Amino acid sequence: LCKALIMAVSTLALGVFRLSLNGGTSAVFIEEQNPAAKVKFIVHRVLSYSWIYIRNLGNLVIPVQLCPDWTGGAIPNVTSFGDWRSWAVAFLYISLLMWLCWICRRPNWKSSANGQSDDDNKDHMHAVQEVEVLKRDQVMMMAWMVI
Repeated sequence: LCKALIMAVSTLALGVFRLSLNGGTSAVFIEEQNPAAKVKFIVHRVLSYSWIYIRNLGNLVIPVQLCPDWTGGAIPNVTSFGDWRSWAVAFLYISLLMWLCWICRRPNWKSSANGQSDDDNKDHMHAVQEVEVLKRDQVMMMAWMVI
């Protein structure tokens, strides 16, 4: 809880600092600079931004189509649910959700009968459980950062 509070306060402070750099207003973009921001239907806007993330991830993994400037209409917006890119975005989010559920539903520890006393096994299981909880917290933090 303390770490989450520190993260929330630092994020808020960073946001306030960023707004102060803009003179107290949010950034103003024209459509040619950021066409995905000007999409009227919010679902299509989310799909367009998600497709940009998928495209960037693909360029990171397989850098075949590199461009020094991806602004403007270089990546067309997703404008319908029939577009194959919207299905790719849906597949990505479903996969991430399934992975997150798999991580959160794993058992906390595995029992081991290696000849140790019950107290040693309890200490070991408690330590393993703490590590697993920390891993889950990190996964949840990563999931919120992605979303």
